[in-house]
Amino acid sequence: MTSARNPESVAPRSAAEPFALAGTIGLYEQPQGRAHSTAVLFCNPWGLEDMCTRRMRRIIAETLGDAGIGSFRFDYPGTGNALDEAAAVLGFESWILAFEAAADELKRLSNCQSIIVIAQGVGALVAASACQRRQDIGAIALLAPAVTGRSFVRELSMMSHVVREKLEVELPEPQADGLSIAGLDLPAKIVNDLKKISLTKMEGFRPARAIVFKREENPGDQDLAADLEARGCATTVRNFTSYETLTTDPTVASVPQDVVDQLISWVQDCISSETRQAATAQRTTGLNSESHFSERPLRFGNEQRLFGILCTPSPDIPKRNATVLLISAGYEPMWGWARTSVRLARSLAKEGISSLRFDCANIADSPSAPQSEAQVLYSEKQVLDVAEAVKLIKSEQPDHAIIATGRCSAAYLGFRSALAIADLDGAVIVNPLVFEWPQGKSVDEALRSPLDRSADHYYARLRQKGAWQRVLRGEVDVAGKLKQVVRAGVRAAASPVAHLVGGLNRRERSVYAAFRALARRSTLLTLIYSENDVGLVEFNHFFQKGGERLKSYANVDYKIVEKADHNFTPPHAFESYRMELLEMVHKLS
Repeated sequence: MTSARNPESVAPRSAAEPFALAGTIGLYEQPQGRAHSTAVLFCNPWGLEDMCTRRMRRIIAETLGDAGIGSFRFDYPGTGNALDEAAAVLGFESWILAFEAAADELKRLSNCQSIIVIAQGVGALVAASACQRRQDIGAIALLAPAVTGRSFVRELSMMSHVVREKLEVELPEPQADGLSIAGLDLPAKIVNDLKKISLTKMEGFRPARAIVFKREENPGDQDLAADLEARGCATTVRNFTSYETLTTDPTVASVPQDVVDQLISWVQDCISSETRQAATAQRTTGLNSESHFSERPLRFGNEQRLFGILCTPSPDIPKRNATVLLISAGYEPMWGWARTSVRLARSLAKEGISSLRFDCANIADSPSAPQSEAQVLYSEKQVLDVAEAVKLIKSEQPDHAIIATGRCSAAYLGFRSALAIADLDGAVIVNPLVFEWPQGKSVDEALRSPLDRSADHYYARLRQKGAWQRVLRGEVDVAGKLKQVVRAGVRAAASPVAHLVGGLNRRERSVYAAFRALARRSTLLTLIYSENDVGLVEFNHFFQKGGERLKSYANVDYKIVEKADHNFTPPHAFESYRMELLEMVHKLS
C-alpha cells in the first residue's frame, strides 16, 4: 500500500495540471511512471464540508499519482472556482453535466478505460446520477454520503440556522426555496431537484464494487452499504474517523490519515495489474468566460508548485493599471469563505481591474513546499509564496500596481509581504490578529484559544441572549476569561509608554519599525476591522482605540465596519471591503 506523504519530508512537486472546461476548473494529477488503465474522478461535497476537505482530496490525488494512478478533481457550477450561470438555469443537471465533462476530460488526458469515483457528501448523489448514464464507472467510494437529497437539504437547513446564530450578525434570507449557509448559496432549482433523489431508489445505480466510509452517528450510511450489497455490489464498509473534526472548521481541520490509507489501499485493490504508458493528449488550459471577465487557471512558481487563477476584464471594459492579489485565510481554498475571493475577483473585473487568487503551499490545491512544517499558518515562509505570485503578475502585467489583500491570517500575510516585497504597492488587510507573530507562541494553540480580550468585550458578550445561561451551566471558563481580562488590562496600561518609547520589548519595537518602513516606502496600507474583532486588541495596543496614533503614518487608512463578523460575511461588510479595494486602486492607477 502507498501511504500519503508527510508534508515535512515531501519532495518538490508541481501542482496538478489545471484545465478550464464546461464552465468549471478541473485539476489533473499526472500519474508517475507507467500509468494504470484505470483513473480516479473526485466528486466533491458542498459548502463548508467541501472547504474543509479539499486539502485531503489533494493529498489523496498526489498519493495515487505516485502509485501510477491519474486523477481529476473539479468544481460544480455555482461552487468553488466554477462559473455560476448554469447552476441557476439547469439546477442539479448542471452538476451531472460537469461530472460527465470531467470524466470525458480524464479519459482524454489519461487514455484510461475505466474510472473509479471517490465521492463525498452530496457528491455521492451527483456520482450515482451520472453512473446511470455511463458504462465506464467501475467502482465507487462513498465518504459520509448524502443517501437522500431530502435528508441532505434538511440537514443543510438546520445547519444554516446554527451558523446564523453563531455568527451573531444579520444575514440576508436565502432566495425563495433556496438555501444559504454563511454566504454560500444553493439555488432553489438545485434544492428542489435534490429533494427528488435517493441513492437507494436509483435502479440503475449498480456499481461492481463500492466502499462506504460511514459515520457512527448516521445509521443511513450502514443501511446504504447493505442496500448496495443486496444489489450484487461487492461492498466494503469502513469507519470515517474524525469526521466531525475534519468538517467543522477548515483552519483546524486535520486529515484522518487512517481514512486516506484505507481508501488508497481499496483503490489499488480495484485496479488491474495491467499497466501501460500514460497518454500524451494535447494540453490546452483554456479560459472560462462570462459577460465581463475571463479566468485562466495556471501553475506558477518554482517547479510550478502553486495553483492560481488569473481573472481579467473583458476586452470591451476600460482597463485599470492595477492587479489585486487575493490571499486566502487559514486553510480555506482560494475561493474563500462565502466565495469572497471569487466574488471580489469578478466584481473587480467589472471595474477593469485584474486579480490573481491562489493557494499557498500546503493549502487546498497547492502541494507542500520542500521541508515545510505541517503548520504553515503565520509562517514567514508563506511570504515566499506571495513573492512567487507577485513575480507572475509582473511577468504578465509589468506596468500594473499590485495590491495584496486578505482576511485574518491572510491579512497578516499581506502585511508581512508588503513589508518584505518591494513590488507590492499596497495592501488592504481585514481583521489581522497580530502584526508580528509572538515568538514561542504555538499557532495551533492560538487558533483554538484567541488572544486576550478586554473587560468591555466580555461585558458586551454577557448582554447577548443566552449568555448568562451558558455561564450558569458551566459552559464558559470564567477563571480563564478573568485571566485574559487582567492580562489585557496590563497591556492597555503599558500601551502609552510603549508608544512613547517606540516599544518596551523586541516585538513592539519590531512592529513600530515595520510601520515606519512602509511609510518611508510610501506603501499604502488600509486596515479594516469588524467592531469588537479580536484583532482590535493588537491594534488598540499599538495605535490606541480609534486609531489616534496612526496620524503620523500618512500612508495608512483605518476603518471599522459595524455589524460584521470576523469573516465579513454580511453583504454590507463585503461591499465595504470592495469599496476600500477600489479606493486604493484609484490612488495607485
